[in-house]
Amino acid sequence: MFKVQELAYSGGIIGKLDARKTIMSSDGNQVFAAFQVTLDPSSTREARHNAESYLERLKSAPSGLMNIYTVVQNAHVHCSDLESAEVYTQLALSILDDWMKMHWNTLSDPDQQKVRNDVLALLLNPPPTLVQSNSKALRSKLAVILCNVAERTFPQQWPTLLEDLVSNVWLNAAATHSQREVCIDTLEYLVTDCV
Repeated sequence: MFKVQELAYSGGIIGKLDARKTIMSSDGNQVFAAFQVTLDPSSTREARHNAESYLERLKSAPSGLMNIYTVVQNAHVHCSDLESAEVYTQLALSILDDWMKMHWNTLSDPDQQKVRNDVLALLLNPPPTLVQSNSKALRSKLAVILCNVAERTFPQQWPTLLEDLVSNVWLNAAATHSQREVCIDTLEYLVTDCV
């Protein structure tokens, strides 16, 4: 039986964290609630501990990936300003990076391809927070994640890496400066890590 934990936030209850239900779902609301609690200086120690424990379980759960993507894709919906959305997105990308390091070798080839395509989609069709943000940290974290996937899959499982980055981003007239920067950073990190 999974222990249900409550997150107290500003004197109220944000929600109950049931690892079996919330980590398995693609609903990122519990992740957003946990982020709120960890970032709020007025949160109680117990509430912060519960939220941090939930985020650690999310990172450890093979099924936690959908929640992470949900946060990256929807941070702009849950936040009242771009700065908050950037913080939530940065936290979610950090969890995604950790998740991939923990679970990559346990994924089947089709699942690895799905993760690769989902991460690449964050570059090719970025969510609003990534489009609007001027945060170098967000772009750098996305480049690190792309590089980590490339290191594990190029060239055997990802023979189109260069085409995906160069043709679809660098040479694409519709690509933004941020997308191009992620593209160049990814290639730079890949070369640096492989040499």
